[in-house]
Amino acid sequence: MNFISENFYEDIAFVVSIEKNVIWDLAKDLNLNVFLYNEVESLIENKKIKFDNGFLIWWPKIIPEKILIFPENGFINTHPSFFTFSTR
Repeated sequence: MNFISENFYEDIAFVVSIEKNVIWDLAKDLNLNVFLYNEVESLIENKKIKFDNGFLIWWPKIIPEKILIFPENGFINTHPSFFTFSTR
């Protein structure tokens, strides 16, 4: 996160964390807008936040489709993870 904030600070609209942890603390120390995951869905639905690109640096949750389609250019996943699938 240090590299990103040092080189792209003005491009970071906000940071989302699962809980108040090291990522939360670092974002706060860098004076970035930081939200908990459970707050993001209502912020997006109420159009209180807007972003063009989402980046998943490390994320242990499946992101709902209504959040996945919100950024104009979608999300970029930068960590190894499983794709969701249907067993139907």
